[in-house]
Amino acid sequence: MKIGSYIYYKPSGEYNWQAKYWKPYESDSNKKLASGSRYDILSEDGTIEEELINSTICIWRVFSKDDTTGTVEVVPVSGEVVPENVSALVILEGEQGYNNAVKLLNDACSDLYKDTSKGITARSLNIEDIEKTMTEAGLKKAHNYPYETAEEVAEAEMSDYCNPTFGKRWTTSSEGYRDSTGAFIFAKSYPIIYEQEAGREIDGIHTTSGLGKSEQTSFIEINEDTIRGCVTNATSIRPKQTAYMLSSYDEGSFKTEFIDILPDGFVASRCVNLNFDGGDYSCSFGVFSVRSDFWNATSSLELVDLYSSTDYSSGEHQDYLIPVVSLSSNIIGLSENDEIYIIENYEP
Repeated sequence: MKIGSYIYYKPSGEYNWQAKYWKPYESDSNKKLASGSRYDILSEDGTIEEELINSTICIWRVFSKDDTTGTVEVVPVSGEVVPENVSALVILEGEQGYNNAVKLLNDACSDLYKDTSKGITARSLNIEDIEKTMTEAGLKKAHNYPYETAEEVAEAEMSDYCNPTFGKRWTTSSEGYRDSTGAFIFAKSYPIIYEQEAGREIDGIHTTSGLGKSEQTSFIEINEDTIRGCVTNATSIRPKQTAYMLSSYDEGSFKTEFIDILPDGFVASRCVNLNFDGGDYSCSFGVFSVRSDFWNATSSLELVDLYSSTDYSSGEHQDYLIPVVSLSSNIIGLSENDEIYIIENYEP
């Protein structure tokens, strides 16, 4: 068994997808997603479609393996390769989509795709998983976004034009919508989970401790004391640039064995994208997503903007889950035709 090997596994869990956590309005709705052979799909207006959509996931590919512990991680095969092999389709919207994306995606993947009787666990794909598949050159390109080399970063930080870590700087506060430290003084609204994130800077106070991009232990509840219940304002904010876009088509950015493995879907990692165009000195709070190109055997890492610091939501975004299922190699064997691995004595 190697990276990219195929495994047959057909889970059949359910997850209660509560609308108050994935959207900022209509907070009294509860939705249920069921995996296995079928599931209820959420329509664009947040209601449940009457028609049940086939969403069987039975074919997976090895994404990582640890020969020391015997642990194997698998992800779904793209639905373009196996048309009926499709994960649950879910929605994230606005500030609550950003506030709760990490926990929602992880909880949904866990409940839908785990099998505790066999020690099989599941969670959502996150940015750390993807970065493990990058080469050193790819990581440098990603973390120095939008610059490709350390030299370009150093040169930018010495100029008045742009700081790639915290956005545009100004010589004096009168030159733009930020003060001399680069903090936003105009676009200063943010989803409230930002107050818990590591590396945040609010009202001039920089805090290194807190949640990582892929960490969240509890849901953000709607609090009527904040703007719309889940957003708040500061005198100034100075977010760190954590968003980037990168394609496996970019030569040397990814290890070749991972190019064609990842399917489309949301990634359970928050990110912030700084905007400088057209005098709109703001930032977008969102999540990463994966978009695959089956015919060219490439995958790209993209951005899903959910909320802007100019105090508006970017709307509703619908995409698939990308579960990462972890299981022991001790329960895996070859099928009779030796073409696909199976879980021994498993009755799907």
